[in-house]
Amino acid sequence: MFRTTPIVSAALIVGITTAPLFGGIATQLLLTNTQADGLPAGIKELDQNTGAILGFLVTEDFPNNGNLWPVDAMCAGPSRTILVGQSTADKVAQYDEFGNFLGNLIAGQAVNNIRGMTPSSDHLSLFTSDWTHDDVHRFKFSNGDPDPIGADPLGEFIAGMQAAPDLDLPEALAILSNGNLLVADIGQRRLLEVNVTTGALVGFFVGNPLEDINAGTVRDIDVLANGDVVVSVDGSGDLVRTYSSAGVLDASRTFAFNGPAGVHVLPSGDYLVASGSTFGQGRGLFRVDPATGSILQTIDSSRSYGSLELITLVDTVATCGGPGNGDVNQDGSVNGLDVGAFVSILLSGAGSPPDAAFCAADADGDDLVTQSDVFAFSQLLVNP
Repeated sequence: MFRTTPIVSAALIVGITTAPLFGGIATQLLLTNTQADGLPAGIKELDQNTGAILGFLVTEDFPNNGNLWPVDAMCAGPSRTILVGQSTADKVAQYDEFGNFLGNLIAGQAVNNIRGMTPSSDHLSLFTSDWTHDDVHRFKFSNGDPDPIGADPLGEFIAGMQAAPDLDLPEALAILSNGNLLVADIGQRRLLEVNVTTGALVGFFVGNPLEDINAGTVRDIDVLANGDVVVSVDGSGDLVRTYSSAGVLDASRTFAFNGPAGVHVLPSGDYLVASGSTFGQGRGLFRVDPATGSILQTIDSSRSYGSLELITLVDTVATCGGPGNGDVNQDGSVNGLDVGAFVSILLSGAGSPPDAAFCAADADGDDLVTQSDVFAFSQLLVNP
């Protein structure tokens, strides 16, 4: 499959990261969610360098925050929005970058018991994990419409217990440095690497059934710029583990921690760890030395915290706006002269929306040029 590239703002290119709480234009937000503790959930913004709490992005206030409870996953949404997955409410709520509730991008059976969520690296697809159906679903990133493999109306991407790779309680999701989807299959204590286009199992990142390796119940995943993968393991070992991009455990950055619900690596190399545990260090938000597991700073011990996400805001994603007309060589007519141009784009992946030739070749209107366009393009040749 050939993917498009999202349009990125000039601010992102130069790396401006001023937080909206200070009135600037943000390109990245480091966020964590406060857990219920008998109260409504909220989302706090953290300092990207230290993990210090800057304030609430979304307050713990039901009348004004879209009935936010509980929060199980967060990621970037289209047009500089933030998506929040809520397992009990079965919805993906959408907020602007200043924390204002905009509505629900997805709701209902398609996101039953949602536990994890991430966009693809090209920002064309949105993946969610589902405990009710033991599936991973795929939606169109731009509008939340189902984008399944096959005809499943729920956007089924990986058939859970119905077919290989037999998921059992899929939870945290992340995109690896190679663009593949990483799925925490906590019921079987493994991390699976999956092709984002076909849903096919690429391999066992950690937890090959032929090996005596246990990935544990991975609740949160942080993929680093160098490809390393850091995971929080809560409920089967209480650990924070670090793996290389090849899935090899780095024991020098693996340590015990009670109830780690979220993990994020700060620029200094310190680990930011969130917990809801009442044992050990207790609930709260902590800065930790990954070499020793010692707590360097207790940022807040008054509340339980969940996932930690460094979210890069995504500007408007270019689309073709519908099925192409087949005039790939742009000569004003659709005929055999367009075949060579169509095949060239199909094989090379050249172009992306809103390029006119690319969009003309996108005969099925999904903003991609793949084999699925061949039949639709041939119909345009027969009936231009």
